[in-house]
Amino acid sequence: MIRSELTKLTATRSTWVLAAMAGVFCALWTVVVVVTIEQPSGEHIRSAYQNAQQAFLFSLILGILAMTSEYRHQTITWSFLASPHRQRVLLAKFTAYGLIAGLGIAAVAACSTAAAATVALGVRGFPLTSAGLPRVLLGATVSTVLYAMLGVCLGALIRHQAAAIAVAFGWFYYAEYLLVWLLPEVGKWVPGGAAKSLIGFNLNGTLTLLPAWIGGPVFLGYAVLLGVAAYAFTTRRDIT
Repeated sequence: MIRSELTKLTATRSTWVLAAMAGVFCALWTVVVVVTIEQPSGEHIRSAYQNAQQAFLFSLILGILAMTSEYRHQTITWSFLASPHRQRVLLAKFTAYGLIAGLGIAAVAACSTAAAATVALGVRGFPLTSAGLPRVLLGATVSTVLYAMLGVCLGALIRHQAAAIAVAFGWFYYAEYLLVWLLPEVGKWVPGGAAKSLIGFNLNGTLTLLPAWIGGPVFLGYAVLLGVAAYAFTTRRDIT
C-alpha cells in the first residue's frame, strides 16, 4: 500500500511543483532576511537559516491533497475496496505523504535555504555560519514533516479540496502568525508557535515561545490528536 501511494505521489505533477515552489520560496525569503540585516550577530545569522521552515505550507498542502484528491476524483472507493481496513489506507498515506514526501520537501527547503544564505551572507561580507545551525535545520525538517501529517489529517476531516486548503492557509499562515506576534502567551501553544520553538525563533528577544523540548511534544500532540480524529471520521463516515 505504501508503494501504491508512492506511485501516486511521484506520478502527480503537483508533488514536484510543490517541492520546487518550497525551495524557491524558502530561498527568496532567506535573501530578503539577509538584506534587512544591519548588524550581523549569531541570532541574525540563524534567522536566515530559519527560513527553511517556510516550506511547511507546501508540505501541508501536499498532505491535504493526499486525501482530498481521492474524494474529488472518487478514487477513494477503490482504495477502500483494495483495503477494507481503512486505517491501513490512512497509515500508508501518513507514511508516503507525511514521512517520505514531507522529508523530501524539508530536504529541498533546507538545501535551498542553506545555499541562498551562503551566497547572500557572503555577498554582504557577513559570517556564513553561527552556533546552533544544526538545531535550526533539524527543527525545520521535523516541523515540515509534521505539517505534512497534519495535512493528511485535515484532508480526511475536510473532504472538499478547496475548503481544506483555504482553512489550512487561513489558520496556519495568517491566524497563527497573528497570535504568535500579538498574543505570544496564547500563540506559543498553537501548532505554529510550537513549531517555531523547534527552530529557536526569538529574534531580538521580542517573543517568548516554548523551549524546544516542550514545543516539540506539543506540536506532535496536535498531530496525534488530529490523527485520532481523522481515524474516527474515516472509519465511521460514509464515503459517498
